[in-house]
Amino acid sequence: RRSVDSVAAQYKRRFGVESSYRQMNQARLRTSSRSPSLRFLAAGIAFLLRKLWALCGWMTLAHPRFGPRGGHSEFRLQTLLRWITQVVDQKLGFRRSIKLAAPSLQRF
Repeated sequence: RRSVDSVAAQYKRRFGVESSYRQMNQARLRTSSRSPSLRFLAAGIAFLLRKLWALCGWMTLAHPRFGPRGGHSEFRLQTLLRWITQVVDQKLGFRRSIKLAAPSLQRF
């Protein structure tokens, strides 16, 4: 039989793994490519973004300050992903709409 402490420790480890994969899927690039190398690259980038987010959270918590610590609730993964999306959109000149000239009303 296993002790309550060992079951709790295993559950805590399993919860961390499941959370990491859930967050990785939030950051994963969407593709319809069948190329395994491209899909592997997308998963790798997603894991790197998740680790970057965790590192930013730990760096925030490492600063000495008075009062309670806010933790990750102040800096969500979705916030980091939105920031990255905005920077990429600005750098690449991505546009969500295109203005077209009005059609000519002249008749032939």
